Amino acid sequence: MAILVPNGVRRPRSTRPRAVPLASLVAGVLVLVSCGGGSDPAAPLGECRGNVTMQVASGPVPRFEWAPACRLDELVVEDVESGERIWHLRTEGRNGLTPGVSYGVAPPGAVVVVPPAPLEHTGRYTGAVFTYLPVYGTIATGTLVFTP
Repeated sequence: MAILVPNGVRRPRSTRPRAVPLASLVAGVLVLVSCGGGSDPAAPLGECRGNVTMQVASGPVPRFEWAPACRLDELVVEDVESGERIWHLRTEGRNGLTPGVSYGVAPPGAVVVVPPAPLEHTGRYTGAVFTYLPVYGTIATGTLVFTP
């Protein structure tokens, strides 16, 4: 595309990349930092502010992980067939759960709402995590279906 200048001469539009506004750059950095995007593994994790991708390491005791690594408020496990809630942890709005929660083991600071029921090795279960946002309350952040 050409641009018409006052003397009637056309000149091509610049193909230089545009500068990224400073506000966009700062917002991007804040998102990375708040979700544990830093390179220091000893740094405390930020609170989750968006969806996470869940994974379950299967075995005798399933282990719940999520990415990006960040802090969540609740973890719920339900039986797919019955819909029954078989384990429920929460941190009372503190977003105190970090990745690596083993089934049936309440991390420090977590409150057990529903004690863990035994898992059937052929059963199908739904794992769901929630984050607490002061304005909105507790909202779903990630889910998955798994078999131990």
